[in-house]
Amino acid sequence: MKKWILVLFAANMLSITALADIYVEPSLGYNFGSYEAKLTAPLPAAPGGTSGLGLGLKAGYSIATFFGGLDVQYNMLSSDPDSASQPEDDLKETLIGISGGMDLVLIRAWLGYYFSGSGKSDDVEFKSGSGFKIGVGYSLLPMVSLNAEYFITNYDDVTEASGFVQEMDFKNLLVSVSVPLSF
Repeated sequence: MKKWILVLFAANMLSITALADIYVEPSLGYNFGSYEAKLTAPLPAAPGGTSGLGLGLKAGYSIATFFGGLDVQYNMLSSDPDSASQPEDDLKETLIGISGGMDLVLIRAWLGYYFSGSGKSDDVEFKSGSGFKIGVGYSLLPMVSLNAEYFITNYDDVTEASGFVQEMDFKNLLVSVSVPLSF
């Protein structure tokens, strides 16, 4: 009896795999957020704001209402420090991770984890980034979705000329338009 249950389970899993579609979702959006540069003691943290363009691509598989796969995000941000002693700076950030979620009729929701992140500006280079995101989307048309994603990323390896910056934390809200495709 146990063998038959195992055989039926395996056959069911193979049929689900056969029903999987390739999933691709390019996106274009705008970031609003904040950062905090954690400095060496006894210096206080240096906060500021960020804003700028975000490009994204999710690629993987979809089965029925579920989707998941690789998630790549590229952000071109401008920093606006809270302190007048810090200069404004343009930075580029690349995040690579995985995400998965559900696609209901009009509403989509997903979670993601970024296991690799890096970025660079004129003055600072940051590596060893990781973070989480949560997103929700509303399908305006059959192939167009209006999305909001909240990112929290942390960079442990920061290289800066003064040597004061030890760590960088970012919290961003990305408002985007995407085209989720399954074929």
